[in-house]
This record gives sequence, C-alpha cells and structure tokens, in this order.
Amino acid sequence: VGYMTTADENILTSPNLLQSGEFLEILINRKIMEPELRYRDLLVGDRNAIMIWLRATSYGEMYPIELQDPKTGEVFTTEVDLSLLPTKENNLQPDENGECSFVLPKSKKTVKFRYLTADEDDKLIKEDNARTKKLGSSAISQLMTLRLQNQITEVDGIREKAAIVQFVESMSPMDSA
Repeated sequence: VGYMTTADENILTSPNLLQSGEFLEILINRKIMEPELRYRDLLVGDRNAIMIWLRATSYGEMYPIELQDPKTGEVFTTEVDLSLLPTKENNLQPDENGECSFVLPKSKKTVKFRYLTADEDDKLIKEDNARTKKLGSSAISQLMTLRLQNQITEVDGIREKAAIVQFVESMSPMDSA
C-alpha cells in the first residue's frame, strides 16, 4: 500500500465521489501497489486495516472523536491513538474451497464459513438499507444476520440455505460474536 499524497486528497474532498460513496474504493485502488488486487476483492478486515493505516500515516496516529457520557449525556471530545488499536489474531486456515471450520462456543455446532469480500459486504449493506428505507423509521437493521447467512456455508454437515438461514435467526449471541 502506498502513502497518500495531496493529489489523493482530491478524492476525499470531491463532492460527487462523497455523495456516490465511491471515494473509498477509488482511493484504495490508487494506493494498492499490487495491480491484480482490487478493493472489491479485499476481505472486509483487510480493507479496514488499509483505511486505518492510510489515515494514521497521512494525518497522524491521533484520531479525534466525539463521545457522549452514558450517565450524564454530556458530549466530550477525546482522541484515539490508531497505532494502539489491537488486532485480532485469526489462526483459522481456509480449506481448498476457501471455507474455515469452527466449533461454536455455546451450541458446540460445527460450522463452515467463508470471509466476505468488501464487494459482498457492500452489497449486503445496500440490501439492508433498501429494506429498512422501504419499511420506514420503525424498521430494524438485519445486517448482522444477513452477514452471517452469507458467511456460513454449513452447519453440522447441512448445507441447505434455508436451514442455515433458520439456524442464524435463532443462534445465541455468544455463537454469533
């Protein structure tokens, strides 16, 4: 990944790119040095790591944020040191089909799953946004279950999509984390 330049800032300040939501894809595609690797092919975690690295190396590691104290309701500003963000170790190795096997902590069921690409995740976000917009202000986002339904490919040897959807709908939060 290459460092950002002032020319790249044009992408971040372009009203038409910001409105369309394409700014991130264009920026990351410009910064990835491997020509055959593209934004849409990245895993979501890899895309997020690149975004954090670009932010930290371009504007500094301190990232200002606004928070609200849950007890008092008072809004305050603080900073997060991006260089101190922890990474989550993942020792799961995909098989020849790109699937990982995992035993869920609560139900003890064995699932096979695959990681979503940035393109697949973006499509799920758009699908969920369209659904909630259609249903109105009382609609509840289904993004978490949509992601799980699309990641999980097998539950205890069962690969039927309807069974996986039903399993995800009723799984314990401890298993879905």
